[in-house]
Amino acid sequence: MLISESTLRTFSPSFKLFLHFLLYYIIENYKNIDIFVQPSGIRNFSDEEYQKNNITLKEDLSDCDLLLGVKEVPIDKLIPNKKYMFFSHTIKKQPYNRAMLRKIMEHKIRLIDYECLTWENGSRILGFGRFAGIVGMHNGFITWGKKFGLFDLKPAHHCKNYLDLKLQYKNLSLPAIKIALCGDGRVAHGVLELLEYLKIKEVTKKEFLSNTFSEPVFVHLRSEDYYIRKDGRVWDKSDFYHNPEEYLSAFQPYYKVCDMMVNAIFWQPGIPAFFTKENMKEGDFNIKVVEGDKIVTIDEFSTNTDGFFILNNNIEKSLQINTEIWLKLGLDCLSKTINRVYSFKY
Repeated sequence: MLISESTLRTFSPSFKLFLHFLLYYIIENYKNIDIFVQPSGIRNFSDEEYQKNNITLKEDLSDCDLLLGVKEVPIDKLIPNKKYMFFSHTIKKQPYNRAMLRKIMEHKIRLIDYECLTWENGSRILGFGRFAGIVGMHNGFITWGKKFGLFDLKPAHHCKNYLDLKLQYKNLSLPAIKIALCGDGRVAHGVLELLEYLKIKEVTKKEFLSNTFSEPVFVHLRSEDYYIRKDGRVWDKSDFYHNPEEYLSAFQPYYKVCDMMVNAIFWQPGIPAFFTKENMKEGDFNIKVVEGDKIVTIDEFSTNTDGFFILNNNIEKSLQINTEIWLKLGLDCLSKTINRVYSFKY
């Protein structure tokens, strides 16, 4: 059996390490399996590192039985009648990968999606949550530094590893900003990991809303902190996710005082917006940078690109929003994916 690693275009150290050590485990324990690695100039582990360990580089994968990668395979690179393992980002019916999924079926490809692999208790075996949060928070600081001309951090995909990313902060002095972290899952705890490494002080909700600080601080908010029932009944987390249309955003007090909002929530259709485009035009709207682990736009802001923030489910439309609104929010850099930063300058 031949196994190959497809070209990777994402900074995902945990999963790259998984694939990296999987290769060596197979080499040591399954002598009848041949392994090939597809050449790549942008992978965290270089071609030379594989060659030094006697792993053959091979561009043509057509004689491989199983192909392992991380992110989606370009449609024109899919090989018919093969087995693939990668994150296809199709399980939530994401429209932007519909054509790829259709081609996979046409080619009679067997797709093993990491997102669908679970333990017996139903929890996922593999996920990017932790590093999505770390890189998302890092992108928030990149954005702040560029917007105000204070510092210039290199993005995660230019870092050799996590240590390389963290070392950039060694002599960096962060300004006295107030950060609101929303969410309490894997992504949020990745954000917390970087905030704790940077020794940024966590404050209570009351302190965050009432006090000013001479150092950077953050407040950690859960869903019950920024959503309330329309009828005033007691908060019920299970009911919220089953009946989100019965709830309203209670985030207003926070967007009036926070400088940076970090989104790390679980999103599903029907969950109300944190705030609207009209709220952003108000004089007391204070947020200057919004950060999420995959997409940050005005109309859509979530770990999914299906739409969360306000008005629509069309990314192209949301990117055509009025320049005045962009400037109102104060975003010069946006994180389009966890490995890219796009600049919008007016």
